[in-house]
Amino acid sequence: MEVGRVMSGLRPGLSPEGEEEVLVIDLACEEDASVEEFLSAGSDFSVTVLLVPDADSAARWQNRGAVVISAAEWIGDEGPPPADAGEGQPRGAKRADGRTPGRQTVVLFSPKGGVGRTTLAVNLAVRARAGLGLETVIVDLDIGGGDVALHLDLTEEPTVVDLAAYGEDVTGDLLREFAATYRPSGLSVLPAPGRPELVELAPWERLAPVVRSCQRIYDLVVVDTPGDPASEMSYRALEEATYILAPVNLDVSAARRLKTALNMMSELSADLPDKVRLVVNRQAEGSPITCRDVEEFIGLEAVVGFPDCSRAAVEAVGSGKPLVLGGGDDRMQQAVDDILEDILSLRVPEDRVSFLTRMLGYVKAWPGRRG
Repeated sequence: MEVGRVMSGLRPGLSPEGEEEVLVIDLACEEDASVEEFLSAGSDFSVTVLLVPDADSAARWQNRGAVVISAAEWIGDEGPPPADAGEGQPRGAKRADGRTPGRQTVVLFSPKGGVGRTTLAVNLAVRARAGLGLETVIVDLDIGGGDVALHLDLTEEPTVVDLAAYGEDVTGDLLREFAATYRPSGLSVLPAPGRPELVELAPWERLAPVVRSCQRIYDLVVVDTPGDPASEMSYRALEEATYILAPVNLDVSAARRLKTALNMMSELSADLPDKVRLVVNRQAEGSPITCRDVEEFIGLEAVVGFPDCSRAAVEAVGSGKPLVLGGGDDRMQQAVDDILEDILSLRVPEDRVSFLTRMLGYVKAWPGRRG
C-alpha cells in the first residue's frame, strides 16, 4: 500500500512538541481494503489522518483510531488533485506563470565523491514531493556504491537491479510494487544494492526500461549516478536528463575534475552541455576559493550556492531524515527551493506553512493523540 500521496510527516519545527509524526492517507488514492488492513495492524506514527472525499465516507471511517478530514477541510476550496492525471499531465504543482509543468528528469552528476551529489539528490526529491506534491521517484544508478537508501534509512528493500530483471516488461504497476516509499514525504525510491560485484550484471541496457517507465508515470524523476564520467551508465543517464545538476565544492581538485568531465561530455554529445546547471556546494566564509572563482574556472554560472551544512548533513544521514524535513539547517531547504524555482520554474507555495499549521490544529484537538 502506498501512503502519503498528499503529504505524510511534519517538520519538527512545526510540531507542538517538536517530535510529532503524522501519517496522511488519501482515500481517493488507496484501496479501502488496504487501508482497513493497515489500520487493523496499527501504525508507528503518533497520529494517522484519513483524507476522505465526502461526508458519507467520513461517517464510515469515524471511530477507527484515526483523524478523519474531508478534502475540502484539508486543502480548502480547490478540492484534491486527481488521483491519476494521465501520462504527460503532472499533478499538483504549477509554474510561476500558472501553467502546469511538463514531466522532468533531473540527473545528478559529479566526477568527484564527497561534493554532496547524493545529499542534493535526496533533498531535492523529498522537497519536490513534500513541498510541491509532485509524484516523485528517486532512482539510484550507482549500483556498486549508491547511498540513497542510507540517506533515507531504508533497509532490505527491493533494489533497482531487482526490478531491472523484468526487462522490457517493466510496467507502471510493477514499478509501484517494487518502489519503496519514504513515509515522511511519500517519495518513491528505487535504491541501488550498493554491491560492486553487481555492476557488471546490471548494465544500462537492463536499467533503461526502469528509468523510462519512471519517466512515463512520475512528474519528477531524480537520478543519482556513478561518479565515473567515462562509464556508460553515467553517459546514458545524462542523455535521459531534462536537466543535469553538477555539484562542486570550493576545492581546486573538484573544480578541475568537473571541468574535464564537462569537456568530455561536450565531445560525446553537443546537446549535453546545454542541460548542465552548476551548483556550488559548501560555501564557507573565509575560504580562499570563492564561488566566483569556481564559476570562472568552469565557465558556468551557478544556479544556486549552498551553504556549508556539512555537520547537519552528516547528522541527517545518521537519522535518516533529510535536511529539508527539518534536519537542523533551514538553509538547505531554501537552496533546494531555489533550484526548484530556477531550474524547473516551480515555486513551493507560501501557504504550505499555513497548510501544515491547519493540520496541526486537527492533531492538537484530536482526543486520541498520543503524548
